[in-house]
Order: sequence, then C-alpha cells, then structure tokens
Amino acid sequence: MQRTVIGHDWQREILARLAESGALPGSYLFLGEPQVGKRAVAEELARSLEPGAETLSETIVLAADERGAIGIEAVRDAKVFLSRAPANARCRTVIIAGGEALTAQACEALLKAAEEPPPYGVIIVTSPSRDALSETLASRLAILHFGPVEEIAIESWLIEERGVEVARAREIAGSCFGRPGLALELLEAPNLETAPLETPADYQFYCKHAMMRLFAKRGTELRRLRELLLRLRYMETYTTNRKLQLNAALWTH
Repeated sequence: MQRTVIGHDWQREILARLAESGALPGSYLFLGEPQVGKRAVAEELARSLEPGAETLSETIVLAADERGAIGIEAVRDAKVFLSRAPANARCRTVIIAGGEALTAQACEALLKAAEEPPPYGVIIVTSPSRDALSETLASRLAILHFGPVEEIAIESWLIEERGVEVARAREIAGSCFGRPGLALELLEAPNLETAPLETPADYQFYCKHAMMRLFAKRGTELRRLRELLLRLRYMETYTTNRKLQLNAALWTH
C-alpha cells in the first residue's frame, strides 16, 4: 500500500533538488518521532527515481522481523542488491525503516556501504533518535530532520482525502501530536466504549487512545488526563482491578 505524504515540504524539496542535480546518491538518516512520515517521504523519493513503475524493482525496504530486529543477513542481502547497477531507474534505493532495530552485527555490516555507497546507490535509515544507532554508523549518514506536521495539514488531509467529517477530523488532528500515522490509527480505531478489555494489549490500546482523546480536549479535560495517568501508575504498582481503575479515571469530574 502506497503511503501518503503529508507536510515536510522543505525536506521533500531538498531531496528533489538533489535528485535533479544528480547529487542524490549517498547515505541518509531521516530523524523524527514515530509516525511523522519519514518512511513515506523515503518511499516517495524512491518512486520519483523510478517514474512510471507500478511496482518498485529498484528499491528494497528492510524492517524489523517478528523478533523486532533487523539482522545481519538482511543487511548482507541489501548490500548485494546495491552492488548491482539499476536497470529501470536512476538509482537503487535501500530503505531501512526503523534503524533502531538494527542489531550490533547489522550496524557493523552496514558501515562500509554507508560510508562508500556505489555511485548509483541511495541508503536511507529512519530512526526516532541518532542515539538509537551506533555512533560509528550514525557518523556516516547525512541527517535530515522531520518534525511534527501542522494540525491544519492533517485536518485537511482527513477531510479531503479520507472523507472525514470536519468535527471528527479536527479532533483527530488535535490528538495525534503532529503524526499523520497516528492520525490514521485513531481514525481506524474501534470505539473505546465497546473495546474489549481482556489482554494486556487491550489495556495498552485503551489507555493510549483514551489519553489521545483527553489530550485533544486538554483545556477542559486536564484533570481527567492526570487522573488516568495516576490510575495507570496504580495498576503497574499494585494488584488491582484494571477495568474499575480505568472507569474511575475517565469518570472523574
């Protein structure tokens, strides 16, 4: 599924200029909070390097496996991929989505390629923090920062592209901390009032989205937000009925 890019106009302009001038090949670190659109921008760039292609044959994406890691074998495969000249694009692109998941061995294996990529190679690592990577790897990457997207841009996207009603779009845009990925998650989330509360994952989902909803109304709901955080601490510290604690927090006046 093709990701939609929202905001980040100047970052996209910089990358477009580099591509047009032939100066793009190299290694990059896209830094920013989760779900702000780093991977979406990286994939958009890859598509621009392979215009007209229905599927990208000159791009691969590495992401965490079921263990939550990107291992050395995945990096070795990516290096082999980069060693071959592109047939259908100006560059070959490797996107490492979530560089914080790279194992120590994988980071070590990536060093040479990151320092001296082939003249047609582009390596993009996304991460929430430079410190999440090894210092030796991070020092070989050109950094591009990605901040939160403006609320109005997210609201407009929800209304115009997703067909969301204005009031609902405004609520979601005000709740997602400038992260379009989180906005989409909130849009597709089930109703909190009917969400199951049976497993730890259910409680994690409930708490996360309850806090998002309260944050959107922080002018009038700050007390409830504080109470919810307090009840979560109780739940972590003591043996207690989770459902009762959550209900008590959200019914605080």
